[in-house]
Amino acid sequence: MLKRRLVPPWSLTRRFAIASLIVMGLITVAFSALLSYYVTDLMLRREGQVTREFVLNIFGFDGSAGYFVDQQDEALAKLFLGSTLHLQGVPDIERINIYNRDSTVLWSTDVSDIGRRFSGNPELDAALRGKLVVERGRSDAAASNKPEHQGIRTGKYFVETYIPITRPGQSEVLGVVELYKAPVVLEQAIREIQYAIWLSAFFSLMLLYFCLYRIVHKADLQLQSQNERLLKSEALAMVGELTGAIAHNIRNPLASIRSTVELAADQPAAIDAEWLSMMIDDADRIDRMLTELVTFSHIDDLPVALVDIAVLIRSLVEGLQVEFERNGVELACDANVANPCIRADRTLFAQVLRILIVNGIEASAPGARVTVRAAVSGAMVVIKVSDTGAGIPVDRLPRLFELFYSTKPQGMGVGLALARRAVERFGGSIRVESVLGQGSSFIIEMPGC
Repeated sequence: MLKRRLVPPWSLTRRFAIASLIVMGLITVAFSALLSYYVTDLMLRREGQVTREFVLNIFGFDGSAGYFVDQQDEALAKLFLGSTLHLQGVPDIERINIYNRDSTVLWSTDVSDIGRRFSGNPELDAALRGKLVVERGRSDAAASNKPEHQGIRTGKYFVETYIPITRPGQSEVLGVVELYKAPVVLEQAIREIQYAIWLSAFFSLMLLYFCLYRIVHKADLQLQSQNERLLKSEALAMVGELTGAIAHNIRNPLASIRSTVELAADQPAAIDAEWLSMMIDDADRIDRMLTELVTFSHIDDLPVALVDIAVLIRSLVEGLQVEFERNGVELACDANVANPCIRADRTLFAQVLRILIVNGIEASAPGARVTVRAAVSGAMVVIKVSDTGAGIPVDRLPRLFELFYSTKPQGMGVGLALARRAVERFGGSIRVESVLGQGSSFIIEMPGC
C-alpha cells in the first residue's frame, strides 16, 4: 500500500480560538476599564462644576467672599457664617473645610480643625492656583493619608471637591472650599454605568469572537479541503509518472507474451491448455490494471456526452455473461427505466460499472447473486450494484475508495478510487453499504439530463 499524507503542523482554528480569545479579552478589559474611568471622571467633573457654580453663587451673591480678605469685618463675618449654613445643606456632605490663601483652615464642620494649617496636600495647592480638583475613592484610604480627614466614617465611597473661590468676574483666588461627600445616588449611578459598559463590552466581545471564529473556521475547512486536493493532485502526478513507465515498459512485452501463449494454446499436446489459459487470464488482469492506471491519470481530459444508462448496463451485462457463468454467480439486471440519461464519458462510465460488477463477482461465492439496478429519483439517476457475498468489515469502509488501498490479496487499490473520481468528475456521488455475511451495495447517484 502506497500512501502519503500531508498533515498541517498546527490547527488554524484551535490556534485562533486560543490566541484571539486572549488578545480580544485583554483588549476588552483594557478598553472597558479605560472607558469606565473616563465616564466616571467625566461625571464627577461635571458634578464638580455644578457644585462650583453653586458655591461661587453662595459666596458671590451676598459678597461674603470678601471675608477671605478681611476677616476683621464683623458684617462680612456674619455673611460668611450664613454662607456656611447654605453649604451644610448640600446633600451627602460628610465634612466641609474652608481654607484661606495661606492654607489655614478658616472654617470647618470639625471645629477642632479651625485655625490649623495642613501641609502636603497637593489637591489644595492646585486649587489655590485656580484649578477645580475632584478626587474619588474610599474614605478609609483618604482618612489614613490626610490628617484633615481624621474622624470621617470609613469604608464609604467619597467624592472630594476642592473649589477655588474668586470674586465675580475676577481670577484671583481668595480661598478654597473643600467639600467631602459620600454621594450614595451618584455612586449607584456610576456603578450602573460601569456595569452597562462591562456588560456591553462582554457581549460585543462574544459577538465579534463568534463571527471571527466562524470565518476562520470556514477558512480552516477550506484550507484543509485544499490540502486534501493537493494531496490528491500529488498522488495523481505520481500515478501519471508511474503509469507512463509501466505502460511503456510492460504493455508491449505483455502483448507479445500473450500472443505467444495463444499460439502455444493451439498445440495442446506440447503444453497443458489449462496452464496456458491461466497465463492468458493473468496477462489480461495485468492489462486491466494498466488500463485503470492510465484512465485514472487522464480522467480530467475526457470529453462529456449524453449516455443512456439502460443501454450501457444491458451491454455490460451481456459482455460479462461468460464471466458470471464461469464463476457460478447469478446475475439479475433491472435497467428497464424510461430515458435514464446522464452526462459522462461513455467508455469511462462503462469501466466504472464494470469495476463494480466484477468486484461483486469476485466477492461472491458460487450460487450467489449480483444485481444491477437503475432508476430515476427526481432529478437524479440512481445505479445500484449489489452482491450477496461476505460483506466488508466496518473498519474498512471509510478507506475503501482511497487510492492504493485494497482488501484483495492481488489488488492494487485503483479500481474503486477510479470509480469515485470518475463519478465525482461528472458531478455525481458514490457510496457503499455493507453488512458482514449479507453482502455489499455500491450506489451511484448522477444528475439526470
